[in-house]
Amino acid sequence: TPSDRTSQLSQEAWERYLLALDRYNQKSLVLETIEDFETMLRELASSFFQVLPFLSTQTWHLAGTFGMVDQFYNILRDLHEDAAQGICYLPTELLDRFG
Repeated sequence: TPSDRTSQLSQEAWERYLLALDRYNQKSLVLETIEDFETMLRELASSFFQVLPFLSTQTWHLAGTFGMVDQFYNILRDLHEDAAQGICYLPTELLDRFG
C-alpha cells in the first residue's frame, strides 16, 4: 500500500495536473521557449503520471520523468495531424531555429 507521503504526493500531482489543464488547454496556446515547453511537459504529463496511487516515493519521481518523455513522443508522433488542424505544441524558439 502507498505510504502517507506518496499519497500526499499523488494528491499534489493531481492538483497540479488540474491547474495545468486549465493553463494549457487554450486554442491559441503559444509556447515561446524550450523552457516553456519543458514546463508544460512537467506540469501536464509528469503530474498526470504521478497520480498513480501505488507508487513508492522513488517510482513516483521516475513516473513523472516517464510521463514527460511519453508526452514528448506523442507530440512528435502527432505532429503532422496536429499541424493540419492548426495545432503545434513545439516552442517557437525551436521552430524558428529549424525553420
